[in-house]
Amino acid sequence: SNIPEKKTNHQKYQSNEIQTDCLSITVPNIM
Repeated sequence: SNIPEKKTNHQKYQSNEIQTDCLSITVPNIM
């Protein structure tokens, strides 16, 4: 999302994980 460092770290695991992490952070942020 806003943190490129985290994106790179997640990218190492899986591209799908990045989207999940972004959603996890966006969901609580909106709530």
